[in-house]
Amino acid sequence: MADIDRTVLRATPNAPGRVVLLTGPSSSGKSTIARHLQDALPEPFLVLGVDTFVSMVPRRLKGPDATEGFRWVAETAEEGGAHTRVVRGEYGDRVIEAMQAALVAMARAGLNLIVEDVIADRAKLDGYLRALDGVDVTFFRLDAPLEILDERERQRPDRVRGTARGTRMDVARADAYDLVLDTSAVEPTDAAVQLAAAMRTPHPRAFDRLSARTRTRRLGR
Repeated sequence: MADIDRTVLRATPNAPGRVVLLTGPSSSGKSTIARHLQDALPEPFLVLGVDTFVSMVPRRLKGPDATEGFRWVAETAEEGGAHTRVVRGEYGDRVIEAMQAALVAMARAGLNLIVEDVIADRAKLDGYLRALDGVDVTFFRLDAPLEILDERERQRPDRVRGTARGTRMDVARADAYDLVLDTSAVEPTDAAVQLAAAMRTPHPRAFDRLSARTRTRRLGR
């Protein structure tokens, strides 16, 4: 077992942890790159994401008929091909809100987090902006061409067909991220190195700017 640098494990009283928010469509490589990033960082980071929480949801509340939970809605995309959106019902919204509250509690307790999630609707993004207000957040987006996402999806038996296309919507502007990566053009280990370097971006970071713009928009109503 490799030697552990105890100095990076020592808790600092009242010091909140950092959060890496990693978003992008299904099959964009978030889980794989999150693990590589975890290995590349000198400080310990926990990796968790929306799948961690959705996996705890009863099976009857996930699927094409799960109107109260997480419902798969199949549509026809303008560019052709399967297009599946995930629509949350009342229970699904409560799960996401509880997940975001749990992430904040962990960060406030001093734990560093790499959070992977598909943020394909404005309500979820606004939830993160509210929940992580005042937390040190680095915001990354992973993506790939549609044909690459489709092929990756076909190779994953656990994925509903068309989910990659249905979750590719970017609800934030391009400048809302500290870094955007095309995962078809970079190996996971190299992507992790680039993300780790981008984490040293000086403040205000992209998430802070996005939060400020959102607050201004609300005040202007």
